[in-house]
Amino acid sequence: MLKSNEIAEELDVSDQNIKVLCPDGEYHCVLKLFRTIPMAVWRLSTITGRTIRASRKHLLVGKFGFLHYLYEYGVGDEVLTEDGYEKILSCRSDGEEELYDMEVDSEDHLYYTDGFVSHNSTTFAARQMMYANLMTGYRSLYVAPHHTHLETYQNRYSEMEALWRKPLGHQLKGHKEYGRSVVEMIYCGENSLNARGKTVDEVLIDEVQSFDPTLLEDVLYTQTTSRMPTTIYAGTAMSIDTLLEAKWQDSSMGVWMVKSPDGKHWLNFYDANTLFAICSDARGPICPYTKKLLDVTKGFFVHGNMKAYNEGRIGIHVPQCIITDLTNNPIQWGKIYQKVKRTDPNKVMQECFGIAVATGAREITQRDLQRICTLDADEDTIKDRCKRGYYRLVVSGCDWGGSDYNTATKTKQSYTVHCILGLAPDGTTDILHYYRYSGMDYESIANSIIRDHYEYKGQLIATDFGVGAVYNMQIRKKIPFDQHFIMTYVGPKSAPLAEPKGPHLPNQLSLNKTEAISAVFSDVKFLTPQKIRCRKWEDMKDYLLDWLNLFRAPVENESGETKFKYIRAATKPDDALHAFTFAYVLIKFFIGEPIVNDPTLQARLREIMAHPDEIKTPRIDISQYFVSG
Repeated sequence: MLKSNEIAEELDVSDQNIKVLCPDGEYHCVLKLFRTIPMAVWRLSTITGRTIRASRKHLLVGKFGFLHYLYEYGVGDEVLTEDGYEKILSCRSDGEEELYDMEVDSEDHLYYTDGFVSHNSTTFAARQMMYANLMTGYRSLYVAPHHTHLETYQNRYSEMEALWRKPLGHQLKGHKEYGRSVVEMIYCGENSLNARGKTVDEVLIDEVQSFDPTLLEDVLYTQTTSRMPTTIYAGTAMSIDTLLEAKWQDSSMGVWMVKSPDGKHWLNFYDANTLFAICSDARGPICPYTKKLLDVTKGFFVHGNMKAYNEGRIGIHVPQCIITDLTNNPIQWGKIYQKVKRTDPNKVMQECFGIAVATGAREITQRDLQRICTLDADEDTIKDRCKRGYYRLVVSGCDWGGSDYNTATKTKQSYTVHCILGLAPDGTTDILHYYRYSGMDYESIANSIIRDHYEYKGQLIATDFGVGAVYNMQIRKKIPFDQHFIMTYVGPKSAPLAEPKGPHLPNQLSLNKTEAISAVFSDVKFLTPQKIRCRKWEDMKDYLLDWLNLFRAPVENESGETKFKYIRAATKPDDALHAFTFAYVLIKFFIGEPIVNDPTLQARLREIMAHPDEIKTPRIDISQYFVSG
């Protein structure tokens, strides 16, 4: 970064279209070109004969992607070239002369693109390597939500491994053995298959903001037999509904504190206003009170939740402006400063300061949900319509709770939700009934669901596999199995609706979660006239707002192909949406939408639904199905 007194002349390149090759493999335009005053020049040569002459403060990329001034390199160090890392043969002063400096229209896509990711990777790799060598029999598992994260980490680990003077165990890329100790690195994006069957002491989950919380229980199960289980979550909290933010809120919430140079003030590096002030000077971090440059290393973490700290749930917040490899490097600090000055503040808080400021992107909004609240009927009127046979088909949907809630990790509030839908003569689907149950008394809950199902003259019911066959059998005690469908969610590459390939219960179906929920959201947002209706917003909002707790995120399958799947907010329930979806799938099939590819399954479903009026509701005393108490 040139100082103003080092520039002799700025050359006009606006109409020259000068381009240079950048590390991302693309040619980028030169925006500005300067001729300098005579400056100290250094010459660096590598063992391959490659040579560079440049200013002594010319920045080159060294080992692990760190940027260093040219004069800081020595013989035997490694520097990154177009052909990879090369060892330095010589680096020395080489006189003084005029030079040229240019500004290129390109982001640095090397090690410190955003600073935070590489910092985590290096720390993780060092930790895994150190513990594996110090503690006999220690087993550590690194988990990444994307193949690109995994590959980056494996490469970083291999580079660090190469620095050791002794040979290190087996050299498989994702599996390292050090005597009886083992370090493994896996990908868990679309499912948790890569984690199953492993037994480890330590789990390191990187880029947690992109990790699917529904896979967490399987991953942590690998620590079941460990005498010293340790779990570390790391990433950048982009939104307030991610697993990372949920873990942060449940942790000790350690915040970096630095005393001002005059000793009169404490600077809180989790306070957004303080961070914007600290990053407001092009020279480096400054004290908002004294306007003097700040040594960010002279601080310590203060933990706000000592109960969590004493219980071992330690969390620390690391904004980019306390990472010395960024604050002490003019190029890297310049990027932070320019982003703070020119970028949307919310984005700065997320990407530079690591402070979550908003919810994740949603496919539907609260306004979309309010638009479907057009059913002008109260509960008694709806029940009367059901008794008179107004609806062509009445279907229940049930999402069992309990099994999705992990009390140890506190990542979900889960309840059993029952939803009843009715297909009106005009083809509109009406939400007739919603009810949420808490607790684990599934016999009583199932009895109450059956009671309401019969009271609304329900003909079919769809439940999730949920807590297993035991609870669904409670339903089948009173409802014939051919009227009861058990839904099991499957991945985004599966058929929309199909019979499972392996062993399964009678009338158990595999439901493509991505396609099913996409269809629901699309029908809510785009169908005109509206084909989904429910009662007034004030009566239904507690259930409909659950629909906003699911957002679409990109995932990679085992072959590296990118797909999309739905991930719920880590601390919010989404059961009401799934209960609706299970019932809605059956209605969509009934009205002829092509959601089943298997001809045999198509024929069986058509046979069941051919004469819905012939599906008889048993003559029973429904009072026996009220929940006790």
